[in-house]
Amino acid sequence: MEEFNTIEKVIELFNKVGCFGYNNCYIYVTTNYQTMKSGYIAGAEEGMKAARENRGWEGYLINATETGLGIIPLKNSKPLLFIKPENMSVHLEAYSFFNYNDIESIKVKRLNFFSTTAKDVRIRLKNGIEYKLIAKNKEKLIPYHADNFEKFVKKFK
Repeated sequence: MEEFNTIEKVIELFNKVGCFGYNNCYIYVTTNYQTMKSGYIAGAEEGMKAARENRGWEGYLINATETGLGIIPLKNSKPLLFIKPENMSVHLEAYSFFNYNDIESIKVKRLNFFSTTAKDVRIRLKNGIEYKLIAKNKEKLIPYHADNFEKFVKKFK
C-alpha cells in the first residue's frame, strides 16, 4: 500500500504507464466477490474467465480522465477475508486503458439496501467484459480517495 497511499504516489504510478489527462480522478476499488457465480465449478469457471480478461485481481486503482479509464491492478497478499488497502500491491505490468468509445456503460449505485458507506461500481465494455467492483465512500488509509470518488460518482451516476 505504500506504493499508492498518497495522491503524489498515485499520480507517479499513472504517469509511469502514460495515463494522465487534464481532468484526472483517482479512486481505489476492490472486486465485488458477492456478484460471482456460486458453487465450486461455477466459481472456478468465473475465476478462469476473469484471469483471461485481466479481471482476476482483488483490487484496482482507477484514473478516470477526459478520454477514458486507466486501470492498475492490485494483488492482495492475505486471504480473501482480508481485502484491505494495506494488504495490496501494485502490478503495473497488467495496466489497462479503456477509451470511453470502448465502454458500453459505467454505473455507480448503492451497494445494497443496508450499506451507506459503499457503492457498487460496474464498468461494462462493448466487448462484453464487465468489471464488478466495490468502492467505499471513504478509505481511512487513502486520503485522496474520498474527494475523487465523490467526483467519480457525480460523473457516472
